[in-house]
Amino acid sequence: MVSATAVLVALLAVPAGPSAPASAQDGDTGLLSATVVDDPPVPLDCDDWRYGPDDEPADLPDEYDRDDYRRTSRRDPRPELSDSPQNHCGQKGAAVDLAWGLSTGTPDVLIAVLDSGIRWRDASSMVQLATNAHINLGEARPPCAAVDGDCNGDGRFDIRDFGEIADLNGNGLADPEDLILDPAFSDGVDDDGDGYVDNISGWDFLYGDNNPLDTVDYGHGTGEAKDSAAVADGTGDVGVCPGCTFLPVRVSDSFIADGGRFAAGVLYALDEGADVVQEALGALSNPVQAQQAIDAAYERGVVVVASMADEAAAHPNLPSSLERTMAVNSVTEKSVDLLGPAPVEGYLALNGCTNFGGRTFVSVPSSSCSSEATGLSAGMIGLVESYAREIGLDPHPDLVGLTGRAGGDVLSANEAMQLVRSTADDIDFSTPNDVDPANNFGTSSGNPLLDTVRYPTRPGWDQVHGYGRINAYELLRAVDAGAIPPEADITGPLWFDVLPATGTVDVTGRVAAVRADSYDYRLEWAPGVQGPEHPGTDLWRVVDAADGLTAPLDGVLGSLDLAAVAAELTDGAGGAPVGDDGRPDPERFAVRLRVVVTAHGGGGDGLRGEMQKQVFVHDDPDLVGGFPRRVDGVGGASPAFTDVDGDGAVELVLGTDDGTVHAWRADGTEIDGFPIRTDVSSWWPTGSPTAAAEGIEAHRGTVGLGGPALGDLDRDGTVEVVVPDANGAVAVFGADGERRATATIDPAFSLDDRAGQDRYNRTKPGFLSSPSLGDLDGDGDLEIVAAALDRHVYAWHHDGTPVAGFPVLLVDPAKVDSIDPTSHRVTFAAGSGAQEGGELLATPALADLDGDGRPEIVVGAQEQYGEAPNVGDGAAALGLLTLAGSAGNSRVYAISPDGT
Repeated sequence: MVSATAVLVALLAVPAGPSAPASAQDGDTGLLSATVVDDPPVPLDCDDWRYGPDDEPADLPDEYDRDDYRRTSRRDPRPELSDSPQNHCGQKGAAVDLAWGLSTGTPDVLIAVLDSGIRWRDASSMVQLATNAHINLGEARPPCAAVDGDCNGDGRFDIRDFGEIADLNGNGLADPEDLILDPAFSDGVDDDGDGYVDNISGWDFLYGDNNPLDTVDYGHGTGEAKDSAAVADGTGDVGVCPGCTFLPVRVSDSFIADGGRFAAGVLYALDEGADVVQEALGALSNPVQAQQAIDAAYERGVVVVASMADEAAAHPNLPSSLERTMAVNSVTEKSVDLLGPAPVEGYLALNGCTNFGGRTFVSVPSSSCSSEATGLSAGMIGLVESYAREIGLDPHPDLVGLTGRAGGDVLSANEAMQLVRSTADDIDFSTPNDVDPANNFGTSSGNPLLDTVRYPTRPGWDQVHGYGRINAYELLRAVDAGAIPPEADITGPLWFDVLPATGTVDVTGRVAAVRADSYDYRLEWAPGVQGPEHPGTDLWRVVDAADGLTAPLDGVLGSLDLAAVAAELTDGAGGAPVGDDGRPDPERFAVRLRVVVTAHGGGGDGLRGEMQKQVFVHDDPDLVGGFPRRVDGVGGASPAFTDVDGDGAVELVLGTDDGTVHAWRADGTEIDGFPIRTDVSSWWPTGSPTAAAEGIEAHRGTVGLGGPALGDLDRDGTVEVVVPDANGAVAVFGADGERRATATIDPAFSLDDRAGQDRYNRTKPGFLSSPSLGDLDGDGDLEIVAAALDRHVYAWHHDGTPVAGFPVLLVDPAKVDSIDPTSHRVTFAAGSGAQEGGELLATPALADLDGDGRPEIVVGAQEQYGEAPNVGDGAAALGLLTLAGSAGNSRVYAISPDGT
């Protein structure tokens, strides 16, 4: 199993910024003996259009809007679009309507939605989702003799098979939470022995219980479930795979999640027999278990459909930037209304909120950024797997006998992704044709004073849209024809690895063509994040190749000469990552690796599989000897330096996302007693069959973004290491690595209960920032001060006992109507302008503000209020914020050492 959760630890930071891609131009034959130039994709024929009346399904869902660009196959009749191959001849969307003529999905295909949970108690949502929600027959059996639970004989097992049941959540209709709240089903017994007690319909990994309820009513996870699997019932909208079943898995209270909880959610999905994992998340951490869980899914034929995030940046987003995910972004209709309403200009605009970059796999028509793109494309993968089963496609040989509630997946994860790649419609405004000019990137801003251009696209793959706009109908047509491409995967180097400019590196991976008689493969590289604009030529240098293979090859595909690569990069892969204009250029040393597989004979004859990966080749002369080094689980925690072991030399202390704290000497060796570990996460599925089968260790509390604090707490002349974790504990370790004390948050302040939580009180156990150390009580010892995700500031003595007056709830008293005495839930006063919030993320600062010899505690809060900005005279700032649609302030607090 390949792990991609390790990152490089360096003693020198490299700045990043915008970039213009570099690539070979015409006439450059490269340094290696063979080069390859791709034939550009054949443009669509606007005169002889590919779809006709025979492609139209007989019936479409009543709630389906034929003019909604996201799913339609319809063309915009305006000549500037309908006659333009660059604009896909006016085709507006992903042709889901035509795909429904082949399949609307089958109930045995299970889509696991990893997100903020499900709004069980929202009646309008349950009308669309309740009957498609997965119910575990092993924990909740309806009152009939049907072995499969289908009491009403409608061909699927769902909440309707339980007949009349008590409406225990009060939403006015039957839904799976009514079963979860029923003690007859939630009886505290693991009836089916799968390692999860009473997992009736999903799981909550934020708290580790059997109800994935969206307690704070955030709604993102519910929206995701609707995108992929909402039923066709004549109300609201319809999911892309309305016949599929979905599994709600709560991993956060928003779309920002802990990477360990994401990993746990993937493992649970596999334990439940999921066929697709849908995650529109941004992870704050990257423990080793995250990649291990993705690998387990991949090996079981389960595609992890992953959001590239909504930052309008080339920033790689976790977990989508890990190995073996299908990373999607959003393409949308373009209309400009800065000066008033304007007609739609086209349907191939990169959504202004979505990410792009070397990790882009495919673009999905959507209005709500990458999140909706994830839900819609996960539904399309559900359709593909459903249709493959419906037509009786032979299962991939590696999947025969593996888990799955209907006999397992038919397509491997790589085959499914190759289908998406090969059937996507290329988005290319660079290559001219009889109608469209070359490099046709000009576009209107709606303001004659502002010049704007499209993001620069290229023929074939590019960093803006990956392999193009996804096409659901072409996906299913390829399955129908048995046109399953061969498999291609690069497992090493890892995504975005920084490789030296000398020596060689083995490129490893897997190539196969199990549905053909034989295959060839070719390993290549090219400089730059993407190819050049027209008329430049993207030249691929061949590293290695083999012909006439019959068995899958899993291992070394070729050895890359790094000096030859470096010779074609700017300054021989040396110098700073800046462009000729002096601006930051994060892609200056970018290199693309690609393996291309061509099948021969059998059902896959002539088909091509492809996998591309971006790395960097760069030498940094300022690096300290022995660095960079790869360390599993290193993420966002800040490094700290001090002499831990008292030998007179400074050590590097660093916490990781999987709960390990290292203390390295300058030579890279670890001091005695280290590394040290945080405690096992209480929400981790220790009984997971998949985790056991794959040897995946239990997750431990993530050391957050701030990292450990170092100091001599008890003034005995030795250093203590104070380690916070995202589960709500702060542990004190001695210089010998022995634990001295442990303190924790008060669980009453972050209970998973609507009596204590809502959208204004989004509290949870945990610490993400570093603690601060200071003498609050004047006794000479240092106290530990930490800001928690439960809206409180805690202070403890060095032995872990609380300081009098703490913890302290942080909220603006002028905005408060009342505070619950037990949970500290805040009820805000009418007209307060309070917005979502609650967690404390900033590291407390300690300073003697009033000159009394004892430090005060200064903390910035994440609470927010809609009100006029309180900076400057407010006029200019208010005007800009009004244009953006919002204005407001947060709060900064100064707390006395006594807690007042």
